[in-house]
Amino acid sequence: MNLPVGIAALAASAAVLFVGGALQGVAGFGMGLIALPVLLRVLPAETVVPLMTALAWVMNVQIFFKLWRDADLRVIAVFLLGACVGTQLGVYIPSLVPPRIFQIAVGLLICLSGLAIWKGWRVSLRGLLPRFAVGALSGALGASISLSGPPIAIFMTAGGVPKNTFRSSTALYFLLLNTVTLFTFGAHGALDARFVRLLLWLLPSLVLGTACGVRLGTRVPEEKFRAVVIVLIFVSGLSLLL
Repeated sequence: MNLPVGIAALAASAAVLFVGGALQGVAGFGMGLIALPVLLRVLPAETVVPLMTALAWVMNVQIFFKLWRDADLRVIAVFLLGACVGTQLGVYIPSLVPPRIFQIAVGLLICLSGLAIWKGWRVSLRGLLPRFAVGALSGALGASISLSGPPIAIFMTAGGVPKNTFRSSTALYFLLLNTVTLFTFGAHGALDARFVRLLLWLLPSLVLGTACGVRLGTRVPEEKFRAVVIVLIFVSGLSLLL
């Protein structure tokens, strides 16, 4: 199989995907936060978001297979309905809004939300409309900048969701969302031969990192898990501002 990019680029991509997979295995989200900035610098830009979506699909199958007993389908279903709408809109955002302005606006929103949670902000998971809106925002961000995790993480953390329910429910949500997003990319012709070659080269490192993260995550105490998630929320926002 011909290499789609240089050896150095593949090595850097594999390393950062290992770390990103481990992080998501522990915290339930964060792979895109770690991997996306690196992949955008070493891989063809037009391939990165579809590639990240496909890699995330496999990763979330892996996480959900280990933690499926704790998933809360009632919460996830409404998130997913909103995401189906948001995904269809998100693919058009880069052509409608200047990317830098969009990233700064999203980054500020995420940082402010993280600060609010740290200060004690709480939400109820019962309202249908807020969950639908959060899902729509997540879908739009996933399709536009491959960063669908923060809205869900913010809402579920503010809702006081326990660690194992958080990890398993986010895995199921992202698995289903990635499926919808991949179909969207396929309809737009983004899943080409170069995409397939990169996916096959990079998948093993992600799978290995995710397995390590899932195992490590079972040992993280509940209070430290919440602190990890809040830090990741802040880092997600700051990464878009820098």
